Amino acid sequence: MLRLLFAAAVLALGATTAAADSVTIHLVAVEGDSLTLPGPAREVSVVEQVPVTKVVVVNGVQRTVTEYVNVTRSVMRAANVKLKDVMVYDLDGLRVDPEKLPELLKKPRPVVVSSDGKVSKAVRDILKDGTLIVVVTPTK
Repeated sequence: MLRLLFAAAVLALGATTAAADSVTIHLVAVEGDSLTLPGPAREVSVVEQVPVTKVVVVNGVQRTVTEYVNVTRSVMRAANVKLKDVMVYDLDGLRVDPEKLPELLKKPRPVVVSSDGKVSKAVRDILKDGTLIVVVTPTK
């Protein structure tokens, strides 16, 4: 665990090579057919209906009415990615059998998330044996 914390500190300080700049460490777990990345969330827009109460005059009579208006706001949500949209590798660069992912990630586990699967030797050397590298492929 100490090696993992050290790796996170090195990554946070930017003391890695350019190839590792796109590497982050997250706690992930499999839920159903999705991989949940509860770490840094992503911003999404949400439309909510909000009640607005106002007084109107109808035929000379004041009435209180409630209308619902759509309001868009930004919220932070954990990323859920379909298992079919990820590739998982071990530290030696060997692909992990996708059938084994639900068992390997049934409980939240720290993994390295990379946009391209490239992790510099300097970073790999400080990671604990058995650490997985998760590559999220872009969805169409």
